[in-house]
Amino acid sequence: MRILLVEDDVDYAAVVQGYLQRIAAQVDLQHVTSLAAATSLATTEQFDVGLLDLNLPDSQGVTTVAAMCAAAPHLPLVVLTVEVTADVDMQVLQAGAQEYLAKSELGVVSLRRAIRYARERHRLTQSLVQANRLNRLMLDHMPDSIELLDAEGQVQFINPAGLASLGLTDRSAVQGQSWLQLWTSPAESTLSTLLEQARAGQTSTVEAFLARAGAAPRWWNITVLPLPPNNVSSACYLVVAQDFTARRFHEKHLRQVQQTVLLKHIAAGVAHNFNNLLTVVQGCSEMMLRTLPESDTRQRRRATDIRKAAIRGKRLVEHLLAYSHISAPSPRSIDLNTFLEQEVKLLESILNPNVDLGFEPSPEPLQVFADPGVLSSTLLTFVLNANEAMPEGGTVTLSAKAVVLDTSFLNLPAYDRLVGDVEAALSAGLPVRLAKISVKDTGPGMDTRTLASIFTPFFTTKPMSKGSGLGLATAAAYVEQMGGFIGVTSRPSAGAQFDVYLPLCHVN
Repeated sequence: MRILLVEDDVDYAAVVQGYLQRIAAQVDLQHVTSLAAATSLATTEQFDVGLLDLNLPDSQGVTTVAAMCAAAPHLPLVVLTVEVTADVDMQVLQAGAQEYLAKSELGVVSLRRAIRYARERHRLTQSLVQANRLNRLMLDHMPDSIELLDAEGQVQFINPAGLASLGLTDRSAVQGQSWLQLWTSPAESTLSTLLEQARAGQTSTVEAFLARAGAAPRWWNITVLPLPPNNVSSACYLVVAQDFTARRFHEKHLRQVQQTVLLKHIAAGVAHNFNNLLTVVQGCSEMMLRTLPESDTRQRRRATDIRKAAIRGKRLVEHLLAYSHISAPSPRSIDLNTFLEQEVKLLESILNPNVDLGFEPSPEPLQVFADPGVLSSTLLTFVLNANEAMPEGGTVTLSAKAVVLDTSFLNLPAYDRLVGDVEAALSAGLPVRLAKISVKDTGPGMDTRTLASIFTPFFTTKPMSKGSGLGLATAAAYVEQMGGFIGVTSRPSAGAQFDVYLPLCHVN
């Protein structure tokens, strides 16, 4: 055992050394007579314990302990002193020593016990320091917001993630405030219920779309649990708030993808079988038309109606097959303004005469990476839907421009509907520059229920004879295959806008 003895009384030091030799067979004792020598030695050499006289030639009283602990915090310390006042022991322990022993009580048993207690207390103290350091490290790097509240619901502690969710970096800005003030007023009733349940001794959890003060609404999983009473902290409740907005978005997207895949398989099977039956019906009706005499107008009319119905059915089958077997597009570099100018000329010839078609080209040249045929079919779907929604007339505007998107695009969605693999389109690194092609109309718009279903296969607001409900679903699949996505904004009586985002070509 290596022991550092700091004692200016040489005779007393010899007595201590004698006791130490009786305590342990092998003792390596280093004796110094001043604080300066002790701190110098303790910082350069390793000792198992230090025995420190409280009053030395170069330091007096509790200051001696504080200086020694500051210089060698790793050293377990036993203070030796002739002072026997009641508060000296507490003062030296508070200054950093692990044990206190009056010189008049020095003996083999008392010295052995003091050394043992000092080393064990130091070990426990270091373990607590390490545990506290680990706990603080975990709190500082935990992605969830962690808060400690007092009995009145005021914030006593908040971790960096919680501060970040409030747009803050200084913990003092929220300490002492009511926890409810960290949220917007609509959240107060929900959160007050959690606090009341915690005050009743119950752990409570809620998932809700709530907004932090000064931030946009997010999906939060909030748990409030009561803490056991203690004398160290005034904290009574622990709050864990997890922002799961991104996870909710991914789960919703996964469900949509799974639904789409399933519908494609169903559509393919139905289409093939239905196509075989319609081929027979069409063939038989054509044979009837060839064999029926011209004079039998009634039967020929019936055969003609059968043939027309079979042809319409086969067209529906073609839509089903197109949806279930969307072929991979063949993208290439397209000058977007030139392409859209040609599209406008084509569209003007097929729109309702009462519908005006406007075009706003990009103010800068844009080269997009897309399949011209697929992109034309997609825009045609949007424009024709707008045209049919405005039988009394209106305006459709086709526009294009370059946009720069960052993480706020996902965190603060600006669309009522967003379809496609948005994160894949943004995976090249944020911020990312994309082309945005917009089709905006002044039609009747859509309500929330309709918006939720417009990209669902076979959903349509048109009469069965005019729509298959596959146009928008196919358009969304095409755009996603080209590495893009679609955003939709619409309100009843306020028109609709479809925005197609596509990757730009990187010109060297």
